Amino acid sequence: MSDLGQARRSTLLDAAWRTAYRVGFPLARIWWRLRHQQHEGALVAVYVGQALLLVRSSYRIEWNFPGGTVRHGETPEVAARRELAEEIGLAGAFPLVAAGDAWGLWDGRGDKVHFFELRLDRLPELQVDNREIVAALRSHLVGAGTKIVEAGERAEAMYFVISGDVEEDHPRRGKRRLHPGDFFGEAALLHAGAHDATVTARTRSRLLALSAEDYANLVRKYPLLKERIAEHAAKHHDLK
Repeated sequence: MSDLGQARRSTLLDAAWRTAYRVGFPLARIWWRLRHQQHEGALVAVYVGQALLLVRSSYRIEWNFPGGTVRHGETPEVAARRELAEEIGLAGAFPLVAAGDAWGLWDGRGDKVHFFELRLDRLPELQVDNREIVAALRSHLVGAGTKIVEAGERAEAMYFVISGDVEEDHPRRGKRRLHPGDFFGEAALLHAGAHDATVTARTRSRLLALSAEDYANLVRKYPLLKERIAEHAAKHHDLK
């Protein structure tokens, strides 16, 4: 089979797995609730400097830490390392530090979750599995008054507001408040140009940063994403 044929087969197989996860997860939640299922899991907070790595699964809307189920016979640390390797291709003798446990009711089942921390100076290249995990972004926590981007500087990323309150100040359009769910910097990223507005955190805020390279990779896999971002840019930046 040619490389192109293998790539297409792999893409179709990944899509089939994502569909199975999306269909199966709601059914699994019902089954767990009926059986009063108990679960044990492990999650890893991966810090790269001041940034925090978050991932999004194919069957959830929210972003979360990488991690998953502690299998029978595994210790929580072994499970955490396996999940890092399976979900984002992060393997090696990294120093995982136990950060505590939590009990709760999640997804209709009693859950004990072991938390670990991993601190890195730089992030190795990630290999998202494209089945269970479909995207990985770095989260940045900024203090009130922090200038996130400045008009005229070259765009290296676009940003999604996860929490807090930020303000965009454009020379012509004036000021615009941005809240959780909003994003900015997309116009410059679309056209490989400079930011046309200065954005400052009004309160302590957490942002997801999508680099130019990650953006290019995502829109290759999901062309509709590029259309939606372009529509937003045209609406807010007078772009054609």
